[in-house]
Amino acid sequence: MGHEEKTKPEGETSRVIARVMRWQLSLAAAGAPAWWAARDGLHALAFAVGAAAAITSFWMLERLTAAMGGPTSGAGLAASGLRLVLIGGALFVIITNYKLPVVPLGSGVLVTVAAITIEGIRELFYARTLDH
Repeated sequence: MGHEEKTKPEGETSRVIARVMRWQLSLAAAGAPAWWAARDGLHALAFAVGAAAAITSFWMLERLTAAMGGPTSGAGLAASGLRLVLIGGALFVIITNYKLPVVPLGSGVLVTVAAITIEGIRELFYARTLDH
């Protein structure tokens, strides 16, 4: 007898992606006021810029991987890759021109990592109920 690998149905994967997006938005919505309270408006702005870049990057990467899995042209994949490069360039310009504080900006960029971690832990806690 062979070992069968269990994979999530495509609908469940899209639900996980949607939950990660909600976690990101929730963390961004909570983080900016927290930075404002801890420091000032410039730190809150830096966090918001980092979080916006991370959320946009995650969304575009999700679109890129969805395009790779479905019928698409090479031009569509190239355009998705170019968008990610443009986000990186815009973030570089924002950092160098506006002299935003690096720590809140970096914590904003880590919003996606935190959201994925929270969703992974959530999945682990509910794995027993989902895996009958």
